[in-house]
Amino acid sequence: MARLMCSCGDGLSNSDVPSNNVLYVFAKLEVDGALLSDANITLYDFETGIEDAFEFWYCPNCKRVSVVESVPDGKVVVRYSISSSHEEMDLQNLNAFYVFSDIDIYNAEENNPNILLSEFIIQHGDENLYYTDASKNKVYKLIQNNRYKTVYIKE
Repeated sequence: MARLMCSCGDGLSNSDVPSNNVLYVFAKLEVDGALLSDANITLYDFETGIEDAFEFWYCPNCKRVSVVESVPDGKVVVRYSISSSHEEMDLQNLNAFYVFSDIDIYNAEENNPNILLSEFIIQHGDENLYYTDASKNKVYKLIQNNRYKTVYIKE
């Protein structure tokens, strides 16, 4: 069990199960690759089979996301905070990823321990977020056609 202090002063913890401070972040390419390899892969097998170099922590108070090394006493690598600007981006320059809360994954697996990854994505994965390859300074959300909203910005 770990604890982390957010920049806003709130203490974060992953000791509660499920935790409202833990996020799962999966690249869309990673999800698509897993489904191509095994269309019947369960959510549990997918999420436990990934060796993450980073953990993602969410602060419900200020909405920051902290990226932390996945090692004992891991250091915060970067923090992202909420942004309200809009920015035009070409979809070809963006990489899609999914973000799920620990609570969403826990509830899905509690309700159906054998839920397929594909079923979970259909139920919960409709809000893709995007980042650019060249720089992960901003996180974008598609709001219509080729118009993206900057939702997070690197601090």
